[in-house]
Amino acid sequence: AITAFNRVISEKSYDGKNVRSQAMYWTGKCHQEKRDQMAAYSMYKRLTYDFPESDWAKYARGQLSQAGMLKLEGDLELERLESGQ
Repeated sequence: AITAFNRVISEKSYDGKNVRSQAMYWTGKCHQEKRDQMAAYSMYKRLTYDFPESDWAKYARGQLSQAGMLKLEGDLELERLESGQ
C-alpha cells in the first residue's frame, strides 16, 4: 500500500488538496501500522506543511497530537538542540 500511495504522492498532476493529501495521510497510517513511528511522523509533518488547509492535514495534526508522536517530536527537538543545530 505504501508503494502505491507514494506513486500518488509523487504525481504532481493529481489535485493536491484532495488526492495527494489523502494519500499522504494514509501513508502515515500505514507506517503506524508497521510500527515505524518516525516514518509516520515525517509523513504527517510533510502533509501539514504541503497542504495545511486540507482536511487530511487536520487529521494528520490529530495524529501528531497523540502521546507517542509528541514524545517523538520532543526527542527529536532535544537531539537537535544537543547537536547544536
